[in-house]
Amino acid sequence: MTKMNIRWIVAMVLFAAHCSLFISTAQAQPRQRRAQAQQAQQQKAQQAQGGSSMSQRMRIQYPTAVDMPEDVVWRRDIYREIDLNHEDNAGLYYPVEPMGRQMNLFTYVFRLALAGYIPVYEYNLDGNEVLESDTKVEMKSILDNYHIYYEEKDGKIKVENSDIPSPEVKLYYLKESAYFDQANSTFHIKPQAFCPVMLREDDFGGEAAKYPLFWVKYSDVEPFLSRQTIKTSDINDAAVMTLDDYFAMNKYRGKIYKTANRLGKTLMQIAQGDSTKLTAEQKRIEAELEAFRNNIFGAPEKRDSLDSLAMASDSKKLKGQKRSRPAEELLRFLRRRPRLSAPRASLIGPCTMNNEQCTMKSEGRNSESFILRCTLFIIHCTFLITLSAQAQTVQFGLRGGADIIDMQFTSDALRSANRAGFFLGPQLRIHTPVVGLTVDVAALYDQRDLRVETQTLKQKTLQLPANARLGIDLMGVVGVYLSIGPQLNFNLGESTFYWEDLKGYRNHFTLQETTLGLNLGGGVTLGRHLEAALYYNIPLGKTADITWDTIVDALQDQTMHRARSKTNAWRIALTYYF
Repeated sequence: MTKMNIRWIVAMVLFAAHCSLFISTAQAQPRQRRAQAQQAQQQKAQQAQGGSSMSQRMRIQYPTAVDMPEDVVWRRDIYREIDLNHEDNAGLYYPVEPMGRQMNLFTYVFRLALAGYIPVYEYNLDGNEVLESDTKVEMKSILDNYHIYYEEKDGKIKVENSDIPSPEVKLYYLKESAYFDQANSTFHIKPQAFCPVMLREDDFGGEAAKYPLFWVKYSDVEPFLSRQTIKTSDINDAAVMTLDDYFAMNKYRGKIYKTANRLGKTLMQIAQGDSTKLTAEQKRIEAELEAFRNNIFGAPEKRDSLDSLAMASDSKKLKGQKRSRPAEELLRFLRRRPRLSAPRASLIGPCTMNNEQCTMKSEGRNSESFILRCTLFIIHCTFLITLSAQAQTVQFGLRGGADIIDMQFTSDALRSANRAGFFLGPQLRIHTPVVGLTVDVAALYDQRDLRVETQTLKQKTLQLPANARLGIDLMGVVGVYLSIGPQLNFNLGESTFYWEDLKGYRNHFTLQETTLGLNLGGGVTLGRHLEAALYYNIPLGKTADITWDTIVDALQDQTMHRARSKTNAWRIALTYYF
């Protein structure tokens, strides 16, 4: 696991801890009110006991299943021939006759259709499924057409287990849809329908003939498949899974015999009866599906990094040869350039600097004292949680405001101008038993524009302030207070920016991934709902690094200048409590 991934994991843990402070304090209320709330919850639980069994039965009968969206941007329908003699498909065939509650797929579907729980649809001679109401068929007609023995009494049809042609159903036609869901950027293969195929030998002992029985819509039978299990191993009888999981995880194996195409031809028709061409066509389609699955977000073996391309090209051309001095200098320069394929990199330019055309790039993040900042913030949040455990009342509100940025460098080489930003997010005000002492916690999204010379850099952060404040109320209408507390910031946008101009100057501006600051300020409250505040945020440490040099210096592994940046900000905030 890389250092960058560790930082983001810690950031998410801290954000979850901050949210837990919201949740824990949101339930803080007087003892009498808590007792009333608990009593009301107990009454609701007692009233719900009578209907719990029905709800559980309904959840088993009608489990929620995610259907394929209608507006997918890519989909391919595949028809497979599922041979039950294949080892991976054997669980669909055995046991041939029911053994207690255990039965194979055809017996289970046959009984569901016979009892009227699911509809079945006619199998057309062209092999295309039409799952419409006008193509539904009665089970009695299927029994008559394929000479399946049954007894009819009082309008009810009964078929004994020994009369169900389960041993003859050794094949399934299955239609599946491979699609890309753009809503969550995932690739799926979902069964749409299947058809049991009965294999019967004639009286002369020739090759068994195929008799497709009927089509079953997978979404109709899916709620019932979750209640029937099959074995998945020959050496471990405890290895079982539901039929729904078996199909959802695409555990079945089968050869492709048809795909949806504009000509409506099967693969056998395309191959003109040649088994070699048929096998090659099947492998080609399987390879296309696998390639699409693996290359949705780009081919993994291709790298668009200038660094990797230059190194691969030069290593092949110059291997075993003595490089000239220009070649050595060029290769060293290319290795020092920022990688465009960094996980958090993106192209921002073009931009203008000193009236010349330049290109700005961004690369990975860099932060220092990350563990120390997080530790200090956790200690402070622990103190606030302990303090607010005896909270009397809690108010939830929405805070927003403007930033007034003051960029100051320790070196006079670079200058910056102020640019206003904004912040917005939820806030909790917790009233403690101590008179006049309250605790504020918030989760704010902050966006500000920083100007470095002629460059405009956009900074986006998640800010987690936790402030303690002491105030007084004037006749319960207007109040004033002073506040102090730490604030942990996580950079959400681009962190490191790189640009170079035509004069050969390369410039780096790198924002810290995490920063810890101190808030000092005060404000006024108007009634119980409105609050205005002004406070000053002081970073506890650097907020950015600046490096600039020339291409010549880079080729000689020399750096001309380095500097550090510290971002102080005045903040004007307005909060409305609900």
